[in-house]
Amino acid sequence: GKFGIILIGVTSVISIICSSTFIWMLRRSYDGFSTTQNRILLGLCVSDIIFSSQWLAFGMFAPQELDYFSWNARGNMATCHITGFLNVIGGILGPFYNASLCVLPLIIVKYQKSDEYIRNKIELFLHVVPWLIAFGWYIFSLVMGNINPNGAGTCGVTLYTRPPHCSGMEDGSVTEGLFDIPCGRGNAKAAMLTVLFALIILPIVMITCLTMIYRCVLITEKKMSSYGARSILKDETSSTPLRIPGLLKKCLLLKCSSS
Repeated sequence: GKFGIILIGVTSVISIICSSTFIWMLRRSYDGFSTTQNRILLGLCVSDIIFSSQWLAFGMFAPQELDYFSWNARGNMATCHITGFLNVIGGILGPFYNASLCVLPLIIVKYQKSDEYIRNKIELFLHVVPWLIAFGWYIFSLVMGNINPNGAGTCGVTLYTRPPHCSGMEDGSVTEGLFDIPCGRGNAKAAMLTVLFALIILPIVMITCLTMIYRCVLITEKKMSSYGARSILKDETSSTPLRIPGLLKKCLLLKCSSS
């Protein structure tokens, strides 16, 4: 409805301002954009700006034939594909950049790679993989006809079944003179495949990375604790008995010489 689209539009403006401010803070920080971590955070902020930009038109880019259902709809399928691009690219970049943020500490903590090695050998993949998956996702969805109005004033990966006039109608049917977009537009299996890909791959990557980091830190902590215990025990059992006789002997010699 009208209130919902306006509310989402306002929050998207706030989100863009916050992400832009964070980029400014990164730029003004001591390290700036010289570290891999800050550059990944930059990519994360850019993904949020791209995703939030789809609502800046306040529903205007939705196909005009849905104006009875979606407030302020004045666009067509071309503008729908534009907002769909922002929706998919921004929506995929964000989670996969989060995955990159999980991979980075794993490389540092477990595999103990230097900053130079990460910058020259690994960082490129931490950026390229999210962008390749995002663009591949959008192109695949576009070819399958799965970029459709989502009922929130924009378009995304969904089947064209949300509008009320499609209720009870067969897939592919069109109401001549009123609606041009066929009801049921899209490929249900392809849409399900893309959704399952994100729901399965991302949690596996993040949980695996965090678990490996936890185990590595736990093992290191146990080794340090064990080393510390042996060191204290060694001081108490070997060092102290040897030092006391030496000190006593020195004191006795001084006493004898003075007398």
